[in-house]
Amino acid sequence: MHSLIERCSTLDQPGWLDFRLALWPDATADEHRGYMAISLAQPERFLQLMIYDEQKQPIGFIEGSIRNDYVNGTETSPVGFVEGVYVTPAWRRRGIARRLFAAIGDWARARGCRELASDALLENGARLVRDVAAARRAADERGQRLLTFSVEAEVGFEQPSDLERFADALADRIAELAAEFGPGRRRYRVIVGGHPA
Repeated sequence: MHSLIERCSTLDQPGWLDFRLALWPDATADEHRGYMAISLAQPERFLQLMIYDEQKQPIGFIEGSIRNDYVNGTETSPVGFVEGVYVTPAWRRRGIARRLFAAIGDWARARGCRELASDALLENGARLVRDVAAARRAADERGQRLLTFSVEAEVGFEQPSDLERFADALADRIAELAAEFGPGRRRYRVIVGGHPA
């Protein structure tokens, strides 16, 4: 698969507003455009990347910033911060988000950052709670049990690069397991996150 990562340079960047609306639906298009204009005006502080397929159709985006304030869980400053990432459903699990994160990481490192952070864990946790609550209500209405699982472990890292290697290896192993068990009729969403203990 050939895809192209392109930095957003105008408010009319193909797909940018649509993907922002998909990722953050609580904001209006005008509110999004206001933030987009602010971020475009400060290219040293903000980076917005789109990724397109071979036909130049948008398939994902990521937004990042350089933060000089304290970012929870980090030890250095400044910090590269991923504000949001979105990949269209048809292109998920194909390494698109990984490429986007790598590009943001390279950009942040070039600006003196030794760490890359995000609050995606909080957003994913909130979504997980909402999704499980909805599934539980549906199961209760049908008189069925809701089967869930959780995995918990504690691991230590000597340096940020160890955490990155661990996360990459974990993602690879989960992808292998997902492929091993196949699509199946009973689909489960697996969200794995970590935080400082």
